[in-house]
Amino acid sequence: MKTQETPTETPAFDWVKAAGQWHLSDPGKPGTRCGAPMLGNNHAWHIPANDRRKCPRCWGTGPDRL
Repeated sequence: MKTQETPTETPAFDWVKAAGQWHLSDPGKPGTRCGAPMLGNNHAWHIPANDRRKCPRCWGTGPDRL
């Protein structure tokens, strides 16, 4: 008897702009969840989480949540 495998979700990764805007991007997609372009460098390694501002659309916390 075959066991049914559950699909594993690949988690989104952080995309942090220089001014601290914290977006999410899904693997294999060319932009962020809210549609912001991923231009320049990703500052996720340089800006600590407590100094970032979550994008309401990417994080699903605002009126335009996905």
